[in-house]
Amino acid sequence: MSILKEIFISISHYGAAIKLVRKHKMWPLLIISTFLFLIIFLLCGWLIYISNNVLIDWILNLSWVKGWSNFFDEASWIITTFKISINIATLFLFISLSKFVLLTIGSPLYAYISEAAAEKYLNVSYPFKPSQFIKDILRGIRLSIRNFLRQIFLTAILFFLSFIPVIGLVFTLLIIVLDAYYYGFSMIDYCCERDKKNVRESLAFVRAHRGLALGNGIVFYAAMVLIPFIGIIFIAPLSAIAAMISYFHITEKI
Repeated sequence: MSILKEIFISISHYGAAIKLVRKHKMWPLLIISTFLFLIIFLLCGWLIYISNNVLIDWILNLSWVKGWSNFFDEASWIITTFKISINIATLFLFISLSKFVLLTIGSPLYAYISEAAAEKYLNVSYPFKPSQFIKDILRGIRLSIRNFLRQIFLTAILFFLSFIPVIGLVFTLLIIVLDAYYYGFSMIDYCCERDKKNVRESLAFVRAHRGLALGNGIVFYAAMVLIPFIGIIFIAPLSAIAAMISYFHITEKI
């Protein structure tokens, strides 16, 4: 199956996730997720806001642009372009940071949401074992940190490349693609760990189905950027449920 086809399948399963939530009245889980996401979102937003101007001045002082503008007034547009590029890049850095904190702190909640939705979707029952649940949580956090470290390295490179006027926007777009992929990865991994896949097997599954992870993350970004308030309320738990449906679709367990 092509990556493009998997992306469309993953996106379409958000509709199925909404239907599942409505059918089985899973709104309380969405409300709990809302409060968690709002707290993390506002905290990360505040940290980015207070550091953004410092970051801009630091980058300009390190670069040749500010020195050039001392000789040519016409070069001021370059500084303006730099600032716009940095602000756009830091917006997605903010989303990336919020996402990582959310997935790390909220790992137990989203693992539970994914499992509860799977029980309703497949009409099965997963026995609750506290020791296994804690083990799965630690595994999820460990994988989240591993993915974040890899992502932050690649994002840092793209982040600084995004300061290049005009073509820097291309690198900003790649930051979004990268972040969307790792977000979807985390959501799909809840299903992998429930199927007793180890980290290596989970990595292999997601790499073989990159489109599912990317499609799941694309909807996350669309909701966060285009309809922020609605996105904050619904997107994270719906992502977990949609990823579950996509996972079972691909593994033919439905």
